[in-house]
Amino acid sequence: MALLGSVYHPAFQQFVSEDYQPLASLPIHVCPQTSERYVLWSNVQDAFEGVVFLRYWSTTRVLFMTRQDGELYRPLRIQHKPQAYRVFSHRVQGRHAVKSQYTQNTNDNPSTIDALDKEQHTHLARRLEHLYETYMVLFERIKASIKCDRDEVLPLVANARYFHVELLEELGRLDRDGVKALVHGLNHDQIRNKLGVCEHHVSDWEFWNACWNSLSRVVSRWDYATSRLFVVLPSDLDSWVDTDPSTHQFRLHFICENCKSDGNSGGLPQYVHLSNHPGYKFRRQQEFFQEYGDYVLRVLEMVEYGHSNVVYEIPSLDTFKILWQCDSGITGSRLCKDSIGPLIDKAIGYLQGLSPPEWKSRPWLTRSQSAAIKSYLDVQEGDNAEGNLHRCINNGQHVYWKCRAHYHRYTKYDPVERLTKYVCSHGGQVNMQQATFSIDLGSAEMADTFRNLLLSTSHKFNISITLSWAPTRSYVESFFSKIAKTGIVILEIDGITVDIHPQDHVHYMTDLIANGVTQKSNIKLVRLLNYPRPNEQCLYSNKFAIQTTCPPTQSTSDWVEFWSDLIAFGDIVSKTRFSLHCEAAARELQLALARNGFPVIFNIAVYDEDWHGVFSLMEGAFVEVHSFNMLLPEAVAPSKSLRVLTQYLLTDEFDQQFYDTIQTNIGLQEITIATYARNILLQIELVSKARCISANPLRLTLIDRMDDDHGRDHGRVVAQVDIAEHIQETPDSFHILQWDCDHVASPISDYFASFLDFTIQQCPSALTSFTLDISILTPTGLSSVENSLRLSRLEHLSIFCRAITPTHSSSVAQVLASVPWSTLKSLVLFGSNIDEWIQLWPPNFSPRLLSLAVHRSGSAPLGLAHSSILFLHQLIYLSPLVNVVFENVQPRDKQDWDLITDGLDPSLLRIFRTYSGDRVTTVSCAKAVDLDKTKIDAVEKEDGREGEQVTGRSSWLKRKLKKLKQKWLGRFRCFR
Repeated sequence: MALLGSVYHPAFQQFVSEDYQPLASLPIHVCPQTSERYVLWSNVQDAFEGVVFLRYWSTTRVLFMTRQDGELYRPLRIQHKPQAYRVFSHRVQGRHAVKSQYTQNTNDNPSTIDALDKEQHTHLARRLEHLYETYMVLFERIKASIKCDRDEVLPLVANARYFHVELLEELGRLDRDGVKALVHGLNHDQIRNKLGVCEHHVSDWEFWNACWNSLSRVVSRWDYATSRLFVVLPSDLDSWVDTDPSTHQFRLHFICENCKSDGNSGGLPQYVHLSNHPGYKFRRQQEFFQEYGDYVLRVLEMVEYGHSNVVYEIPSLDTFKILWQCDSGITGSRLCKDSIGPLIDKAIGYLQGLSPPEWKSRPWLTRSQSAAIKSYLDVQEGDNAEGNLHRCINNGQHVYWKCRAHYHRYTKYDPVERLTKYVCSHGGQVNMQQATFSIDLGSAEMADTFRNLLLSTSHKFNISITLSWAPTRSYVESFFSKIAKTGIVILEIDGITVDIHPQDHVHYMTDLIANGVTQKSNIKLVRLLNYPRPNEQCLYSNKFAIQTTCPPTQSTSDWVEFWSDLIAFGDIVSKTRFSLHCEAAARELQLALARNGFPVIFNIAVYDEDWHGVFSLMEGAFVEVHSFNMLLPEAVAPSKSLRVLTQYLLTDEFDQQFYDTIQTNIGLQEITIATYARNILLQIELVSKARCISANPLRLTLIDRMDDDHGRDHGRVVAQVDIAEHIQETPDSFHILQWDCDHVASPISDYFASFLDFTIQQCPSALTSFTLDISILTPTGLSSVENSLRLSRLEHLSIFCRAITPTHSSSVAQVLASVPWSTLKSLVLFGSNIDEWIQLWPPNFSPRLLSLAVHRSGSAPLGLAHSSILFLHQLIYLSPLVNVVFENVQPRDKQDWDLITDGLDPSLLRIFRTYSGDRVTTVSCAKAVDLDKTKIDAVEKEDGREGEQVTGRSSWLKRKLKKLKQKWLGRFRCFR
């Protein structure tokens, strides 16, 4: 069997002994429902006598597989692994693979029988020790995992209870056989006592973990539509008949989510309590229990026994604190100290009888479940649907529902009252219980007043604002930036125009909504109504941007389910490697959009930390991706529909993924590459090669990141080229839109030598720095280089002096003859064949160099020829040189150094540096001054810097320096 058509799955699981000796291999089974691959534990027991547990190489003990509800599969099974399992048995080392048979009869030697009994007893004691140690390992792992996800703890608990039963049964067998064994100094009774204590702790830790997950496992709490804490209690115990289901009627009672971290209590309790409300009857009671039963049961148990974490303190029932404010005679309420205990006991017993096993693995309340609770409640018209609780949003934008008393302590009453009066007096609507309001702002003065009142409240709301005048873009950006920083959760805006806000999603990362609202604040969602055209709308968040193409078919006021669907979609498409997953995610999102009133949306912009892209729901793939990392996101891999691609590169070379992406997406229309612009021509060549088959022209933009101060949206565009549908053998395939590439730093091919010639003809002043490397050039390519240099205004020339073949000699000489000496300021010669290149240089030239560097590489036994020294002398003598550098340069005749030093002008020269092996000597000459104040071995530096001792120079260099000193009458700064 294969997975995705490419992965082979073996039919057997390998096993090895404790010391890694190969053992038997056992058949692998496949679960038809989950496709999980496993080995039956019974097969392991049959194959390896006395096996107690397994390890996967050196890891901890292997757990038996569990179902989604946390219970063990029956029969027991272990998960298939690609490598071998190590078998640990109570049998002696090396005897796992073959079962031992013990046969006793009347003809046996008594001493042999005693020996066999002793060995058997040893095996039994060792088995007990293994079982005990395995249980204790699981016990410690549970203890350390009580604040972990439920899916991690339930398998540990299930395995611990299995080994608990095995231990008790093994102790019983040993007692019946008269075998007394000590394990870690404990006898059988002491082991039983310890197991009882441990089991009690395991039960407590499992309950604590379920409570912790119920209260703490929340990714984002901003959108909970009701209190997450509530209990369900019988409506009337007097009419309750256990055998008559029609009398089993319940009411839901919300709990005030008062937090321990609220600071000064102001005389109010710092624990949760039942809301001052009679509760709600159910419309579909049994359906509600199927959806919420285990969560309700968990909350009821926390209320009965008490529970506390860093956020909540749930007082135990025997303190009656849960009834704070509930003894005030609410109409229809039966909650009091005398009734609360029996009501909770009856509710727990009822739910324990209903609770199916699968509820155990999900004890928390999801956001969608929170939003759906009210649909199960019988809320009469005009009744309070929130159980007299008020919506509060803390500084972390977590939503809590609190009673009126705790709500007033949470808010600043006077500023909120002033804001409420202002909104109502200007025709707005306010719902303080839901923390929402809407207002029509008719001028900038109104907007400023409203903004100041909102800021003074320090309260978080959901806000709907209509702009009834024509504000400027700068005002809107400033206004909503300040509004967003108040901590609001959802912002609806009407009155935004295309002039204020660009409608193109490409501008999302730099427009006012992104930078001023979603990116620079904690706001969750911005909804632009009637934009970009009437009866349309755009939705923005820090992860998504959606534009509708038709008016909504229903109200989208319930953002909880819609937002959850968006988050799930983003998680899938940002991590998937397979197009099948993207297509499935697109289908699910289309259904979610339709449910929330957006039946026709074709594209959705997805924004990740290091990239953003446009996902087409019609094509089920990304059509536009902008990556700000050095690697393309995995989500791009399955796409074959890209039309726009932006990639940041660290080097000039493309990685295979980027190359393959260009090659497979033949519909690409725009590619932008941001790099450090070392080799623009190489990048153009690589894109052209990757795009060997294409049905449409391509625009390639290259950005130099050396000018990128912000790492993402800035940088200098150095080239923009339109490439024709099919690459031809001439530069006519390219249309130069912009060319500001001022350097060529790497070897180029003949084709792009002709391309360079083509660009220089259009932009002769662009090229200022060129590295001549003939390694991959033919005479034809050298001819193009010759034309390029002749037309350019080159300032810096570096020549890689490789060996020149006879076929290249004349072409190289022509290239050297085309060097524009009138503009050239810097010349670098490096390589092992400098003599050969200098010999080809035409003798007639007028250099005006400011810098000259000669770097000789290789292990040539001879120094530079006399003719080469004469050439360098001419360069030095005719140029106003400021910097001169020689590396590993030795003349064949050391007297030729006089030619070098005689050509130097001390009034201009700043640095004269020579490298010889690991020694560096630098001579700086500013002007000729007092000879008497100079010393050749220790001289003071200029500009007040301390001098350094010159040591280790060769004798010939000392003589040359003395000669320079006498000639220039200058003061030298010499340092090693």
